[in-house]
Amino acid sequence: MNSTADQLLSQLKKVVEDLEGLATTATSVGAEQGAAVTDRLKEALAGARNRIHDLEHSLQRGAKATDSYVHENAWTSIAVAAAIAFLVGVLSRHRD
Repeated sequence: MNSTADQLLSQLKKVVEDLEGLATTATSVGAEQGAAVTDRLKEALAGARNRIHDLEHSLQRGAKATDSYVHENAWTSIAVAAAIAFLVGVLSRHRD
């Protein structure tokens, strides 16, 4: 898995943890503090949306860069793919 996907998973886990903490807090506070908890929840969700949006753009840039590289270096890409396929074939044959 690439580092961007790892970052996304890490940040999504943090958002879930934050939301669980806010839910626990919301059940233990009175009505007057409920508004503050709701505001914190809205801020956490807005932050999560922004982080996901930024990571989405980062993934799109990476995909475009990969696509551009493959188009510019088609024969190199084909050779690398063939070499990987050959190695996988050789390694799987030795396991049997």
